Amino acid sequence: MRKGKVDLNIFIENEFYLICPLLNTSQFKSFSGKHNIRISSERLEQLERIGLFYPIARFQPFPIKVKIKKTAKDRYYDLGVLEEGEKWDGETIDDFAMLTFEKDYLIECLLEGHLWDPCERDYLPWDSYKKDMDDCFITESYYSKFQIYELNELLSCLASFNISAEYWYGKNDSDFESLKNRVKEQVNYTAKRCIDKVESSLDIGYISQILSKVYYPYTQTNQRTIRAPIEWESYRKEWNPKEILLLLNISKDDISNACRDIHLEAHHIDPLENWRALVKHIAINEKEKLKDKALLANVFYSMEEMLKLFYKDVTGNSISYNFLTNEDWGKRSYGEDTIENTYLYLEFLCNKYEINPRPKLILFVEGEGEHEQIPRIALKILGHNFLKLGIQIENLEGVSNFTGKKDEFGGKLLKLIEYFHKNNTITYVILDNENKADKTKSEILKSITPLEAQKRSTTKDEYLFLWNKCIEFDNFSDFEIANALTLVSNNRYLFQEHEVNKVRLGAIQSLNNLYFEKLKYGLNKTKLLELLVDKMISNPDNEFNDDGKPKRVLVKKLKEIIGLTLRKYEPINKKHLDGIQSSGFFGEVIE
Repeated sequence: MRKGKVDLNIFIENEFYLICPLLNTSQFKSFSGKHNIRISSERLEQLERIGLFYPIARFQPFPIKVKIKKTAKDRYYDLGVLEEGEKWDGETIDDFAMLTFEKDYLIECLLEGHLWDPCERDYLPWDSYKKDMDDCFITESYYSKFQIYELNELLSCLASFNISAEYWYGKNDSDFESLKNRVKEQVNYTAKRCIDKVESSLDIGYISQILSKVYYPYTQTNQRTIRAPIEWESYRKEWNPKEILLLLNISKDDISNACRDIHLEAHHIDPLENWRALVKHIAINEKEKLKDKALLANVFYSMEEMLKLFYKDVTGNSISYNFLTNEDWGKRSYGEDTIENTYLYLEFLCNKYEINPRPKLILFVEGEGEHEQIPRIALKILGHNFLKLGIQIENLEGVSNFTGKKDEFGGKLLKLIEYFHKNNTITYVILDNENKADKTKSEILKSITPLEAQKRSTTKDEYLFLWNKCIEFDNFSDFEIANALTLVSNNRYLFQEHEVNKVRLGAIQSLNNLYFEKLKYGLNKTKLLELLVDKMISNPDNEFNDDGKPKRVLVKKLKEIIGLTLRKYEPINKKHLDGIQSSGFFGEVIE
């Protein structure tokens, strides 16, 4: 018996098949194929014949009689197996008992010789086993999914000898006779080397199957949650790692060496190895969609993790290799404290791979019109999509909603700015110069944010922009506004430049007052700004001077915001984050 194997009776008694069920030959071939190992039943049999690779168990179905009750149209009800000594006057049919993974039934099959460990019996050709009434083989072999590790090793070893067709093409018969002798020697040498290796090595697949009862669910994780059946908790409570170590008859060094070998093999075959840190955090069902070697490596990583957990339970210590793994490099790069902080670690990982959905900049505006039209201007005039740049625009619905309690200017807005700046997102605010917006800005600029080693202002003056009056008067002429007002009214009134100019100069309180005075109902300011922007974007080239500079303040300001977003650096570790926070990017540093 290879090192790490246990008697099949012990395997069944301890129900080491509960979390990871054994696979029949067809299922194992399918599983192997999905994991980049093409294997046939004939080759599995050949590997068993020469003693290289065995199933964990083999089952020979035995004949039984089934009680039936016939119905119309040659159909019948199955009333269960006719037990020995049971009285039954009804009809029966002959059938074969199939294997079900229930402990008592498995033990009964084992005692009666219907179930056995193939490596404990002399080899018999598979076609010598019993057939059913339709002349189909019904004897079934059962493998562990983790045996794929040794199968992969074996097939790689056995395929180490190859012939280059281009070299031998055109050679004479004596050359091919020489080649035949060399091939024979190489085949015998390779097979013997594989047999010797198997006999002296640890049965890692078998050990992994045993450990899977408790440790496998830990490997089925996105690093935040694990996938496990309800009964798993009871398996954990009954688990005694030191007893299992004695049962397997292996040493602590055996575990660490096996762990190292699996790690190296996974590292070698995994096409996504350089992205391992990211892949670990992906949903389990999505990882299961990986293909070929990437999927195979994922099984190996699970085996490695189970052995690591087992080793820690046995010794109280973690396994360490005599080389640096990607995980070790990750701890050096991100910091061990960061690795333990899943949220922060994911933030840095997403920044590294440039897939972080967190906005780089949040632009706060004061009304629905600005919220809808500013992204249009950025796209149509400057050619930049806010969403793709990482700019999120939010509507404050009036600065008065964010000024806090009486005389507490900018209270809520200040808290928003402080929160986003601490989380490395630029907060840019554009407000109309009304409702004491200037006082709000002044108070916000006085605010101080404490850092780990120093202090800085909560924000910068350039990130709080006030229009001289409002977005309409600061960016559009009286003529443009008058035309837009006329269109909003559906030409019910023809507004004049001089009327708009009175509002600009303060003779009339607001555009809404002017509109109400002429039409006796309120102005739709959102529609007004939409029409102004429609005219503006109808001729984008006209928005720039001959030297390429924007004519309107709004376009100039959006160009600055876009440039600021493009220059923003996303940190990939705590040191970078702290450096950005104290660099003056979010606020002036106070020594």
